[in-house]
Amino acid sequence: MTTALLLINVQRNMLEGETPIPRAASVAPALRSLLDHARAAGAPTVHVHDDDPAGQPDAPHPHGWGPVFRVLPWEPVVRASGPDAFSGTRLASILQELGVHRLVVAGLRSEDRIAATGHAALRRGFDVVIASGAHTTTHDRTTGGAAVIEAGTEDDLSAAGAKIIDADTIHFDCSP
Repeated sequence: MTTALLLINVQRNMLEGETPIPRAASVAPALRSLLDHARAAGAPTVHVHDDDPAGQPDAPHPHGWGPVFRVLPWEPVVRASGPDAFSGTRLASILQELGVHRLVVAGLRSEDRIAATGHAALRRGFDVVIASGAHTTTHDRTTGGAAVIEAGTEDDLSAAGAKIIDADTIHFDCSP
């Protein structure tokens, strides 16, 4: 069962600079570690970039919109304009071409991008793993902040059938 890493919205404007998201300092190293482990195992990695409309924080622009981590030439980049990275993109066909059956989902905007893409992947029959500790919100809108949002996203996806696994313990299997 081939496992792929799906990095969602791991973009400079959210993890670096003068105004990073609330938990950037803890999530960025977890994302880096996941990416390093996936690459070392030879697991496919797909990068999803958010293409918000002009005037929004994630609208394509030269400063800040690009990826935090270098994208290798063979790693697909999917440009999504909504919460579900499968909707209106080639993500499903890319994963099918790569022979992926299991997705490790990590990145930013737990409450919408991670949640919507996780649910969409489950509906498409993928085994979904949410990398706990390697996803977070870009906002701190609730009592308890980011931790409450992350936990709520994990509870919701777990109830739908996703596995929630500590990012530090995820292994990438690339066998067919």
